[in-house]
Amino acid sequence: MFIDLKLKNLDDEYKNVIKDCLKITTVLVVINIFMYIANPADHVLLGSNYLEFIVYIILGLLTYSLVISKIIKFD
Repeated sequence: MFIDLKLKNLDDEYKNVIKDCLKITTVLVVINIFMYIANPADHVLLGSNYLEFIVYIILGLLTYSLVISKIIKFD
């Protein structure tokens, strides 16, 4: 294992939120890399708009995980 985060004091719920954020960020970065490789004339590698898009998606995920899922329970 390359990186071993010691998050013993962190609740399992928050560990899952961190994992979800890393998964979504990884998928979006890989998509951007492939788009750039496919057509570099039309796409920028990790441009400011794309990074802003990633931040908004992560904020939405955090809002859902930490607020909305507490208000609305799905069984």
